[in-house]
Amino acid sequence: MKYKPIIIILFLLGLSLPREYTRGIVQSIDANFCMDSCRIYYLEPDAGFIETNLTITPIIILEEYVGQHVEIWGEQTWCVECGALDVDEILLIEDPDCCNSVELAEENCGGLGCFIPQCTNDCEWEPMQCWPSTGYCWCVNEFGTEIEGTSQPAWQGYPDCEEETTCTQGDLTQDGSVNVLDVVFMVNIILQLPSENDPWELWICCGDFNEDGNINVLDIISLVNLILNPTLE
Repeated sequence: MKYKPIIIILFLLGLSLPREYTRGIVQSIDANFCMDSCRIYYLEPDAGFIETNLTITPIIILEEYVGQHVEIWGEQTWCVECGALDVDEILLIEDPDCCNSVELAEENCGGLGCFIPQCTNDCEWEPMQCWPSTGYCWCVNEFGTEIEGTSQPAWQGYPDCEEETTCTQGDLTQDGSVNVLDVVFMVNIILQLPSENDPWELWICCGDFNEDGNINVLDIISLVNLILNPTLE
């Protein structure tokens, strides 16, 4: 029974671990030095959150969430070589809303210095996000996901996040011409499930002929007419 005090201490330490909240896109890991259950999945974080490995669980099948934008709750755990978040709750984020993200950040903030998203008056994400306690700013897309390579300390200057999208109507493939390949590309856009990483702003700019904010069969008809009658451009 000499090990009983140690077991009790470890048990109490386990109880003291705080439940953590994070959000981002679940990704699978092709290769990792962690040769255990911490090496299979990780979370590509939203702005203000930290990248973390995710442990596999018998209840939550993370494979079903790969590529999906999610909210995750859990506790930090340690595998053989790496630490990871032991997921006990996961929810899909169908339509990320900046104001909702602010509420969640404030609810899950553990104290001073937490990142609180910056939103427009209509609850869209401000193109530039800043984290005052770190001194860093970065650009985000319309879903609030950080655009790679834009993060920099404010004392070096703010990143340029207001770059306008330029496009040629009908040229969805961005090859400099409008032809049948653009029709095929537009059909694929309509048939595929949208992803947060897709350049929807560019696609809408190039392919939303009737300006209804979407790409559909009506735009295919307009694109075909443009190809057959180039003078309509």
